[in-house]
Amino acid sequence: MLRVPNMDPAEIPGRLHGTLINLEGFDRAYVRPHLDSSHALSPREVAIGSTYLRTLGNVRTLILLSSADHFQAIAMLSRSILELAVELHLIDVIPDAAEAFNAYERLEKVRSARRIVEFYSRGSAKPVPHVQVYERFLAENADKIEALAKRLWPGKTPLHWSGLRLRDRALRLKAPFDELHEVHYQQLSWNSHPGSAGVLNLDAKMFPLLCGMAYEVAIKSYVLVLGFMIAEMKLKDRDDLIENRLRFAQLAAMCSSQEEADGMRRELLGD
Repeated sequence: MLRVPNMDPAEIPGRLHGTLINLEGFDRAYVRPHLDSSHALSPREVAIGSTYLRTLGNVRTLILLSSADHFQAIAMLSRSILELAVELHLIDVIPDAAEAFNAYERLEKVRSARRIVEFYSRGSAKPVPHVQVYERFLAENADKIEALAKRLWPGKTPLHWSGLRLRDRALRLKAPFDELHEVHYQQLSWNSHPGSAGVLNLDAKMFPLLCGMAYEVAIKSYVLVLGFMIAEMKLKDRDDLIENRLRFAQLAAMCSSQEEADGMRRELLGD
């Protein structure tokens, strides 16, 4: 994970929070402006662009949570960012990934609409006026969407467009996704799911450390997303220092002094 200098453990979450701020600033300056939606998007562009933007939205929300009091929300967002990083990298691993990604989103809408319509059809509650919207959606779309699903996932009802559970997705991608999932994901889940397994009888000084671990997972996952986008959009052709800029954004907040940060900048960026 990140190189953490000798410091009071209570200070580490603040440094990592600063790293997230730096990474989002890098994203805003060097990646986000190049996401082009001015033309008709291919299925691959839809899959990649939507996953990247969801990641960015989660990061921007996470930046707002700077106190250890928010450890549960920090854990939830960090889990989500890791899941989205896995999602993005799977696009180059799963056959027909872009078609499956977009088809699964439509299949989920059919499933949701059907559950709503079936609930009200049982007569246990008075139908809301907009239930007709779901009925019309099913009438116009369900048959063709479910036919596509049968072609893509014959003989089964998938729980994810890849046909894999999250753990199997992470293991399929190998390092560093396997470690992020096997070592850290369950720890994040303890603070996201109902129950007290993650926090019962913990000393108060442990909560900043929980936040620090969650921030590290979010940072590592966000860097993986940004690296994917840099390669996908061939941003190195525009800026041959862009990977060094990303590296500096990831490391600068962990420097022990301004002099160390300035030296790192000169080494990586030449200024």
